[in-house]
Amino acid sequence: MRYFFLFDRADVLKEFIRRFFEQGIIILHEQVWREVKYLRGRAQPLGFITEGKAVGTEINPARLAKRGQGPWMNAAKHKRMSQEEREVAYQNFTKGADYHLIAFCLQNRRTHPGQEFIIVTEETSHSNDDKDFKKIPAICKIEGIRCINLVEMLRDELGVELKFAFQPKRAGAKE
Repeated sequence: MRYFFLFDRADVLKEFIRRFFEQGIIILHEQVWREVKYLRGRAQPLGFITEGKAVGTEINPARLAKRGQGPWMNAAKHKRMSQEEREVAYQNFTKGADYHLIAFCLQNRRTHPGQEFIIVTEETSHSNDDKDFKKIPAICKIEGIRCINLVEMLRDELGVELKFAFQPKRAGAKE
């Protein structure tokens, strides 16, 4: 999202997201909020999202352990690891936002049948830089969780018509 905000000089996108967030149409998991509230030492532009407004979930680790230690792992890396290394990698993974997002969707799919939870991410399922676990879209595919990017969310889920207008910077104009 941060890439889009670079072009959102009038805060149109930010205001749009704020409205949907306040209506509960868009939710932010607390673990994601913790990881992105500061990026490269700068506060993020979604200041209206505070810790109390982010949602969390209690996770039953035993229910997800086989998934996390099996199909969610990067198979090539998994083969090179000892059992102890896999266990440490899994414990580290369970502390991160990716795990919590996926666990949130899986748990809510069980507790709210018929309600769809969609993960919005700018990640792709391609190349995971030799990380221990697959990327969010790849895990979502395994678990049958719908995963889309920001443009797809705005266009397909929220019915927003996207238009971009580029203007040359005027000589002598200040940023």
